Amino acid sequence: MLDRGRAVLARLSRFAATHPGLATQLRLFGLLLLLIPLFAGLQRLVSETAPRIEVQFISEDRPILAPVERTVERIIYVPVPADETPQPVTPGPAGLAGAAPASPSSGTPTP
Repeated sequence: MLDRGRAVLARLSRFAATHPGLATQLRLFGLLLLLIPLFAGLQRLVSETAPRIEVQFISEDRPILAPVERTVERIIYVPVPADETPQPVTPGPAGLAGAAPASPSSGTPTP
């Protein structure tokens, strides 16, 4: 029995001597074969723990009521009697040089 084990060992050492990179390639191949069940197990674990997500497409046939903001500006003119209007201010010496004083009958001040 021991002789048979020594014979197999001698035959393997001779085979390894004639093929120097074979042992390294077999070791690498064995490690790659171990990766297959590892990643298969990880994939199964991820697929079982992932939450189920349902996607529904809603057609645009149904009208959707959404609030709409509108800006409404209203200008209201209120008539003011002429006796309540303030008198226009006439520029003094510090004002404009060529400005003439406004007439009180126009009702609009001049700059």
